Amino acid sequence: MSRLQEIKKHLCPGRVYCREDLATWSNAVDRHLKQLREEGKLTKLSGGLNTVTISHVCLPEAQTAANGQVAAEATLAVAMIAANRI
Repeated sequence: MSRLQEIKKHLCPGRVYCREDLATWSNAVDRHLKQLREEGKLTKLSGGLNTVTISHVCLPEAQTAANGQVAAEATLAVAMIAANRI
């Protein structure tokens, strides 16, 4: 499994990641961040903060019922970050 695939496996929908979070699974964080953004899997929020794009994450069947709540939480988190509340 490539390092990029390893990172994708660990990404959770709606969660906000800082660059250092991804360093655990990546040997080239900046390159992998760029690739994930180009693929539409991550969205840059601000310097060093990225969020997983929910529509591009395949959720396990057991989690699909919670998908609506995850989307709502992600929207709230992005709004709070934009308002400088986090």
